[in-house]
Amino acid sequence: MTKIVRATMPKTEFGNDANDNRNVPGYLEQIEQSIEGATADQDTPTKREYLKLPDSFNQTLIGRYAGIVSHCIEFPQVSTAVAMLTGASIPASMVYAVEYASGTPIQLGLYAVIEQPPSMSKSRLLSYSGQAYRRAVADHNRRVFAENKRREDGDNGPLGSTFVSATDATSAGMDKHLADMAEGRFCISTAEQVGFESLFPDKASHSTNTELLLKGWQGEFVAGMRQGRNAFAGIAFGSVLVIAQPGSSERVLSASNGTGLAERFLYVAEPSPLGTRTLHGEFVTHAQCAPFDKAVAGCVKRYSDMYFNSEEPQEPEALKRLKLTPGGYDRMLEVRRSMEPRLRELFDQGRSIQSGWLGKIETHVLKVAAVIHVFEAIGNGSEPPDVIPDQVLNTALEFVQVIVDHMGIVMEDNGIAGHKAEEEAVIAALMSTNKPHTMRTLSSALRRRQPFRAMGDAAYQNAKARIESMAQQGMIMVNTDGKVEAL
Repeated sequence: MTKIVRATMPKTEFGNDANDNRNVPGYLEQIEQSIEGATADQDTPTKREYLKLPDSFNQTLIGRYAGIVSHCIEFPQVSTAVAMLTGASIPASMVYAVEYASGTPIQLGLYAVIEQPPSMSKSRLLSYSGQAYRRAVADHNRRVFAENKRREDGDNGPLGSTFVSATDATSAGMDKHLADMAEGRFCISTAEQVGFESLFPDKASHSTNTELLLKGWQGEFVAGMRQGRNAFAGIAFGSVLVIAQPGSSERVLSASNGTGLAERFLYVAEPSPLGTRTLHGEFVTHAQCAPFDKAVAGCVKRYSDMYFNSEEPQEPEALKRLKLTPGGYDRMLEVRRSMEPRLRELFDQGRSIQSGWLGKIETHVLKVAAVIHVFEAIGNGSEPPDVIPDQVLNTALEFVQVIVDHMGIVMEDNGIAGHKAEEEAVIAALMSTNKPHTMRTLSSALRRRQPFRAMGDAAYQNAKARIESMAQQGMIMVNTDGKVEAL
């Protein structure tokens, strides 16, 4: 098992030249090989291993802080980095948006699910990623309260858009809070499995947060229509960070139910160091927190100043726009073109979630690049340039590549796609009826079951191939009458 150690991380020196076109050597070849390897349909499960962050990310402000926190609480480093990056996206999204090549803005909030078992200091990690934001928002709220008190004797109405903290993440609870706010901004963070029970209710419930989360990922219009009280209607945008027990990813994947929600999340389910930790007793110091906290406070202060100057909702269209260089947009287009044939292959294999996730890779990369760019500048005491340097884009591409590599394993482990899901579907079909199946009738029945149902025209042949493979491995039996039986 890999030992978690503190990494030595030199200070980042990103170039500010908008025309910096330096590239990572052989990058496109690397990501194509990673996608091919991570999503190949294997007959044996891939063993989970600790993930490794790219050196370029380790040199960023967020990467250095993640390395320190990872060492001190002995939490897997990529999981820590995703938590810190998602936590950073919350304040960054208050001030900045990033543009597609078309000029359309998207909000910067990230969605992430990180899995680790109990006793792994998940709450401490959540605190490190969000405590500076909570302090900064409290400062903004005090500023609003003071201004409203000053206005009590005047003609102007009170300011809105204070921030509230709540534990009710049900659709009714969130809709109620958003209806009372000037902006449709939400931030959902939890280190408890119970948080999923309200965020993603059981399938029997008619009340879900799916539409809000779907629209909120990019910053789109959503309208609530609840009788008897006000409901939110407007642009929704936000972030979701869940650090919880194993099985959390499966809850998101199940709640998605083909809506596209699952494709909006970053998933990390590394092995647990539980039982092998040294418990060295080291803590993150105030000095080590300072650059990250400075960037968080700087973002919220900029938001507060913007709000007090305009007294208007700060929605994605009104935020400060960041964009790539022309060469950066060309590179993103090249990455998408290189993956296009693979998207169809994944879809035909019943891996529609992976196909959809990779189809959104540009949005994932743009968000990650923008958050890194904002924190690098503000944390070092400067204003983020409007143009994100190509070197930052390359860092984001390399970081997202790590998630791409890991994605196939998460899908396999949760029985969403791949050999495990197919084998479970075969057994379930055999056990669901007392009627004996021939190879043909069983293959036909499996065409209507996931994951085969998502394979389109290839469903029958893929189901037949899986049955034959299981029979060869002795997992099921074809008797002398040609009937398929479970052992």
